[in-house]
Amino acid sequence: MRIIVFAIVAVIVALGGFGCASSPWRDFYSSSGLKGIAIEKTDKVEIRIVSPEQIRAADSQGVAYLERNSLAPEDVSPREALELRRLILAELRVRDDPSLVTMLGVSNFTASFPADARDANLVAHAKSIGADFVVVATEYLGEQAGYTAVPVWTASAGTAAATAFGSTGWAKVNASSQSSSVSSVVVPTTSPRWASIALYWRRLSAEERARVDRMNFKN
Repeated sequence: MRIIVFAIVAVIVALGGFGCASSPWRDFYSSSGLKGIAIEKTDKVEIRIVSPEQIRAADSQGVAYLERNSLAPEDVSPREALELRRLILAELRVRDDPSLVTMLGVSNFTASFPADARDANLVAHAKSIGADFVVVATEYLGEQAGYTAVPVWTASAGTAAATAFGSTGWAKVNASSQSSSVSSVVVPTTSPRWASIALYWRRLSAEERARVDRMNFKN
């Protein structure tokens, strides 16, 4: 059985840019895939802003716990999953009872500007997947070098004179012409890069907790 115990990542992968009309929170979302959770849209979502260091520390705690206990994710028991959540929530400074929450998934992307943790698109996505609270972090990655093609327009003009002969005689004719063309020149550029991550959490009833543990973890 494929089980995802936690979906926190230490290295935020660059996924490229996105259009203004899209929502990176939705487009770059990965679900934890846990079974037994009835996804119902929530009316209210709490946004909690943390530092990138807290995200990395939470991830390190989870990885260290698995290594220390020689555990593969698919072998984690409900008790061990509870301890993982306890360690992660402690690093994120979330006071919710770890026995009554679960992580639904993660949004993870980079852009040329810092993401707004109060973005209406983030709130809308969190509500649509049934999250009760979201933990968000943004980090400046530095300048990224690249290249871009710049269009260059060129135009030319000319005149010509000729003598035209016909049945009624001859005449001098003057003509002019204009032409234009477009080409491109590749120039080096630099742009700032920002990484953003959002962890979506759901609060569970005791009955839901029992069902999720039974359907997802090794008993």
